[in-house]
Amino acid sequence: MKATDKTLAIFLHGTGRERSDRHSLKKNVKRGVQAFYREDMIRYFSKLSEGIDLSDFYIDRTYVSRKKLNLTYEDLYSSEQHILVLDGPGAKAHLPKIYKHMMPGDFDIGSMHNPISLGKSSFWGKITGAGWDENVAYALAIIERTYDQIPNGKRYLARINMLGWSRGGVTALMLANALSRHPKFKNVEVNIMAADPVNGPVGLEPDHYTLPPNVKNFSAIIKSTAANFGFSPLHKSQLRVLNPQVTQVEYFFMYGNHSMTADFVLDKSGNTIVEDPALVLCYDFAYKFLQKNGTEFSPIAKKQIALTPQEKLNCYAKVMMNRAHYQKQGKVIYNRRSQEYLTGVAANFVNKEHQDLERQRCAPWGAEGA
Repeated sequence: MKATDKTLAIFLHGTGRERSDRHSLKKNVKRGVQAFYREDMIRYFSKLSEGIDLSDFYIDRTYVSRKKLNLTYEDLYSSEQHILVLDGPGAKAHLPKIYKHMMPGDFDIGSMHNPISLGKSSFWGKITGAGWDENVAYALAIIERTYDQIPNGKRYLARINMLGWSRGGVTALMLANALSRHPKFKNVEVNIMAADPVNGPVGLEPDHYTLPPNVKNFSAIIKSTAANFGFSPLHKSQLRVLNPQVTQVEYFFMYGNHSMTADFVLDKSGNTIVEDPALVLCYDFAYKFLQKNGTEFSPIAKKQIALTPQEKLNCYAKVMMNRAHYQKQGKVIYNRRSQEYLTGVAANFVNKEHQDLERQRCAPWGAEGA
């Protein structure tokens, strides 16, 4: 990667979620835990990534303007990484009077600097995903305004790394397909981490399950249970890879339900007080995928997210101990499909990574006794 090349990190929220989504859970004390906030995976990762948020640059907000941020075009193009956060279909801003980021369904070309409501229904956004087409159009408009693809220039976009949860994972596929048809950006490398990607009960289109050749790496976290009818994740057998020689595909199977791919609970000071081992393993997997493919994170991210092999084995042991608990969290959806992800994995392991880690741990003993 040349010093002038840029990385764009895009974080895509799921249905009903948006970047100020830090819901109060003060009433949720049934578990005997004084829970105060639910933190969201997409919000958390976007906060820990480094670079300039392109929404800050293009959207005039009442509570903080570009002038107050003191951002210039020189600042923009001196940053090696840029960030873009897309709110989920059906989302409504929790701070409507001062929050002027683009919301799903609110985008048209004329509203780039001042988001306007196009009257999209939050209800239909949650049911059908309405608004994600506008999210794709908005991301394309941001990319077109920011980069020019002149080799060795300051505005050359080398790669786009995306992290999307739920419908955000499918939106990432939609954006990748739109980019593959763009005359200027069709050769930009795309890497996608899709956390339990969900289309929803209606409106499945080819762009929602197709991996075009511009996608170099695609990884998906797949959870073992689904709580709601029609919101099962896209399965391995559904995914269409146009060029398997170019696109590397990987799946990470994990116990737990859909929301447990994304959420953890914080106290008032921001300290984690509910830490599910399955979720911790998912975060480690997502973080290492993004980092390996060029996403830059703040130094604290490695400390908070990354696990050592032994720490992962400890988490897997806890997951196995609580396997019955995970199976009660929703409808088990893998009676027929589990072999798509667990072929060659023994019954006493959660997934292939768990099995490989345990074999690596035992390898020196086996070699000594041989």
